[in-house]
Amino acid sequence: SNIDTLKEQISFTLKNKEHLLSWYITDSISSSYHIGDINSDSRALISLQIGNSYCKRLRYYIINRYLVKENVGRVLQLIIDDEDIVCKKAIAFLLEEAYFLNKEKVISFLKKKTVSEKTTSLFLRKVKESKKFTPEEKEDLVKKLIV
Repeated sequence: SNIDTLKEQISFTLKNKEHLLSWYITDSISSSYHIGDINSDSRALISLQIGNSYCKRLRYYIINRYLVKENVGRVLQLIIDDEDIVCKKAIAFLLEEAYFLNKEKVISFLKKKTVSEKTTSLFLRKVKESKKFTPEEKEDLVKKLIV
């Protein structure tokens, strides 16, 4: 059967979470439905936090689909840091994408210590490895976060 809505996607994922044993599966199903409004869908996205690490990782890949310049602040509010390294890497990826769209909001978010130092470190590594940012932008980020 086809998955048409976010709620159908989440219901399917949670019912089948014991079968989600690879990143390939969660990454491929993250774009199999039409996204709606971030504000109305945010409540449903929270329910993926009760799943295994792949469900949690899927949550951040879905959230990334809502990431446009106007939504950066709202997307950042949906981040729930986790001890699971798979989640930390997914959050770092999401933060790097958000940083590309709105540097000031992401820096402000990180300065509030909303995520762990490990997650922040993974984010910094993603930015440093990215070709989206100039060496000056990368250096400026480090200065703003380390100070």
